[in-house]
Amino acid sequence: MAGDNAITETSYDIRLGSGKLALLSALILLAVPTLIGCSSLVNRSSQEGITPTMTQTVTPFLMFEGKAQEAMDFYVELFPNSRVVEVQKFGDANPGAPDLIMFATVNISGQDIILNDSPIEHAFTFTPAISLFVECESESEVTRLANALGEDGKFLMPLDSYDFGRKFAWVEDRFGVSWQLIFR
Repeated sequence: MAGDNAITETSYDIRLGSGKLALLSALILLAVPTLIGCSSLVNRSSQEGITPTMTQTVTPFLMFEGKAQEAMDFYVELFPNSRVVEVQKFGDANPGAPDLIMFATVNISGQDIILNDSPIEHAFTFTPAISLFVECESESEVTRLANALGEDGKFLMPLDSYDFGRKFAWVEDRFGVSWQLIFR
């Protein structure tokens, strides 16, 4: 090894069993928080006069269990000025479900969001404690989005007028993702 900071490259063949598939899933789930955690090193390096080699970004990461493609298509169609940036499927890395999305980046009205299909079942899913907050430009827009997102989902706070906004709704869509929609 060339010192304490040496990086060892390892490859995993997930076709050999569910243990290695679980390992890949865990690595995927840890990748984003680990990369975000590295930002403290970048900030410290900047303060010490060292040129940072990494750009800090924070991007929402949504993990689905087989519904990422459907969710991605729905969101891109629903929100104006949205597009699919990149899609990477499991393919040969997961012969049991090659069409599942390993990573997809979508841009929803200017915000990048990463979507993933977990190839294994988890004991958790989305929670309303984390939601995507959308500031709408009109009452008709907040109504349209609330109705579309609420279809086959549920309203956590009904579309109504509140002290903090002329129209507001908190909706959990059919995929379990929570959205707060407001027109001020």
